Amino acid sequence: GAWCMWSLVGLAYVFVFFQRVAPQTIADRLMADLGVGATQIGMVTAAYFYGYMVMQLPAGVIVDRWGVRRAVLMSLMASSLGSVWFAQASAVPTASTARVLIALGDALIFTSLIKLSAQWFPASRFGLMSGLAQLWGYLGGLLATMPLAVMVSYVGWRSAFRLLAYMLIATFILALVFLRQPPSPLADGGRRLSAILRDAARALRRLATWGQVLTFVGTYLSTVSLSGVWGVPLFMQAYGLSRAAASVQMFAFMAGYASGSVVLGYVVDAHLSSVRKPLLVIGLVRLGLLLAIAPVIGTHLSIGLLMGAMGVLGFIGGGMQPLIMTSVKQLFTSDRIGTALGINTTIANLVGAIIQPLLGGILGYYWAGAWVDGVRLYTPEGYTWLLVALAVLSLGAVVGPL
Repeated sequence: GAWCMWSLVGLAYVFVFFQRVAPQTIADRLMADLGVGATQIGMVTAAYFYGYMVMQLPAGVIVDRWGVRRAVLMSLMASSLGSVWFAQASAVPTASTARVLIALGDALIFTSLIKLSAQWFPASRFGLMSGLAQLWGYLGGLLATMPLAVMVSYVGWRSAFRLLAYMLIATFILALVFLRQPPSPLADGGRRLSAILRDAARALRRLATWGQVLTFVGTYLSTVSLSGVWGVPLFMQAYGLSRAAASVQMFAFMAGYASGSVVLGYVVDAHLSSVRKPLLVIGLVRLGLLLAIAPVIGTHLSIGLLMGAMGVLGFIGGGMQPLIMTSVKQLFTSDRIGTALGINTTIANLVGAIIQPLLGGILGYYWAGAWVDGVRLYTPEGYTWLLVALAVLSLGAVVGPL
């Protein structure tokens, strides 16, 4: 029963990551259909971050106060409605509003999955379960790269999102039937709202909380910006690859992320008593790899080396997630973990919502006026500075552990 319920919420997390990553695969089609450039698409992307950000702290409170089952049901309903709306969008405001609704629902799932892991599985498995939770997400990320690109080439992005809505509705029905309370009735919900808010206020006064936030933000923003928005356009426009070949590069990134989550999740449970030094080392390596794939350097590498760099970047990025989740678990008990994750992800998505239009603005600043099939063709120089900006953001993952 525990594994079945965990897998059902994991399936919901597949859809969350699919929704998060899909815009980078269809970015040029969105530009053409909506008649806009990178800055406006950055706004559509940022709308998801705004919705996710606004909901994160409430999401932690909702999961801690009312339990996993109700949170997952609310999430799936909102996400399915938002997907149908997005598939019908004909202008930036409509597309952005639909993405906000999707994000409001999606924001509840990851916290629910981690909470369920803490409730139903032994503490000695928490790192592994956190890694496996990420595996679900990056399965969704993989599906949103090359498979989505192939599907869009045949049926278009609108039909793809309609199909996604139907799958979300089916998952809602399964969750309604099969999700249940944890072994201890008081473990899922039941905490007073005032106590949850006091815990959050106390957490914000702790230096360790802010170190955790910096580490999470530095990892999350560079990863999501690359995998969710700018990765495929980077390889198509700066490196001259086809959509399918560019999606293969991102597929390597997602595959590395998924495997890194599981491998490092096992290692942290079996061999690590402290996660501080591994987080610091991985943060430094990620910084170097982000700069290595910038066109000013990456154009001197073979496609195979670029794919290897993307795979390693994904592997160590995925490996950071169970390390970060373990540090959260060490600082907060299972009944407070939803609130703790809410603090981390609220701040990460606030910065993410601010940064996406700015990243699009960097590309726009270096745009030379070229168009291809109704889509603006941005320069390698613009993408180089975009990667430099992501590297600067990733410094948080170096400072945080310190």
